[in-house]
Formats: sequence, C-alpha cells, structure tokens
Amino acid sequence: FIVSSLIESGWNVVIAETGRSAMYEASLTNFDLILLDTQMSQGDSLEVTRIIRKLEDYSGRHSYILGIGSMAPDEGRRLLENGLDAYLQRPITETSLHEQLALFE
Repeated sequence: FIVSSLIESGWNVVIAETGRSAMYEASLTNFDLILLDTQMSQGDSLEVTRIIRKLEDYSGRHSYILGIGSMAPDEGRRLLENGLDAYLQRPITETSLHEQLALFE
C-alpha cells in the first residue's frame, strides 16, 4: 500500500529491489525522499545509508531517508545516529506514513 499511497499523493516513485540497487539509483539521481527497509534481506541498511550520505557529500544535496522496520527502541536511535532522518515502526498505516511525510514536506 505504501507505493500506491505515494503515487496517489503525487510522488514519483523509483523502486530499488536491493540495497545495492538503492545505492546505484542514489548515485544517478538526487532523490527528495528515500524509504529504506531497515531489515532488508540483502545488504545492511546502515551501510546503504552511509554510502548514500557519502554520495551527498559530492553532490551537495540531501535526501530525506525514512527507515521502515520492526525495531527495538534502541535500534531506532542507532539508525538515527547513523544517518537516517526518521523511521516508522511496523505495522505502518496510511495515517502514520502521511503524518511522517507531512513533517518532511
């Protein structure tokens, strides 16, 4: 529902299947928003975030990275300390997603 909700709200959406493809897409395009699964099966979300932030050092732009996952409270804090701008705890509702996106806009 997240992708359809974003599209219905007017966002252009690019889907990256893996952390590696997310880093590749971020190296080609400056995104306003990146939704990052913090429990991705391939790749470490912290490493993906660090690399995207390094790419931003070169471009001078900043993408808002919103982590999504089922995490313990200390895990969310660790993600924020390592470059994520915010995170949403699963299960995600359309309301919680739009409340977070309103803070970004």
